[in-house]
Amino acid sequence: MCGGVKCWYIRRYKRILVPYFIIAGIGNILAVMGGRTIAEAVLNISTISYWLEHKGAWYIAMLIPLYAITPVHDAICKKIKNPVYYTLVIVIIIVGISSLHFECPNVGLSQFIENVRHVFVHLPAFFIGFMLAPMAKEEKCISFLWMIVVPLFLVIMMKYLHFGYWPGFLVFSFVPLLCRLFCYSGKTFMNVLSFFGKISLESYLFNGIVGSWIIVYLPWIYESPVNKGCYLHYALVIIVGTALAYWVNRFCEKALKKN
Repeated sequence: MCGGVKCWYIRRYKRILVPYFIIAGIGNILAVMGGRTIAEAVLNISTISYWLEHKGAWYIAMLIPLYAITPVHDAICKKIKNPVYYTLVIVIIIVGISSLHFECPNVGLSQFIENVRHVFVHLPAFFIGFMLAPMAKEEKCISFLWMIVVPLFLVIMMKYLHFGYWPGFLVFSFVPLLCRLFCYSGKTFMNVLSFFGKISLESYLFNGIVGSWIIVYLPWIYESPVNKGCYLHYALVIIVGTALAYWVNRFCEKALKKN
């Protein structure tokens, strides 16, 4: 059995990069055939285009450096007495930084700063989930204070530090309620959630590509009166994107098991 930090890196990066390169590769090959330059495609696949131009898979661009520091964060959590307070401090710092608005006369630098800030906005969910995961495995209980009051405090903090706030924190306040509802959910419902959770990465990567394909290659569907409100477009993206995501997920699972 493989263990240690090295194997953790290999396992995690394989999980995100193998499906990413397959899906992004297909998308960029078609984009090059449609007029995108090879240089633009390389920047897009490398995720550099996200940091410079806010183009491409921002989620993958975020996970690559985030996974690099995760073992360090994990080691600190295991050594300190109370990882909950440690995580709370990190989240408050991240929220404070992501709430700031930096004025920069240089357009390129300003875009880069905004892209970094966009990533920071999504980091609290990762660190909170990282903190809760071992508690869930050990079946420990956590106070409603952490799940309801603290997220609301962070929303207020962002509201007054910046012109807006990240409503994603409000979601955490409803997590305890959802947990109670899941207790009464049937097996079929939970299996559906599990299915979509399993292919969520591939779905994220495919949905934007499928949506663009429909607009470019099937304009008669996108411009159809039946597509009023883009509901038909969204439905096709969900159906086709889910089917492709499932196929790639299964392919990657089988390929990675052999290695």
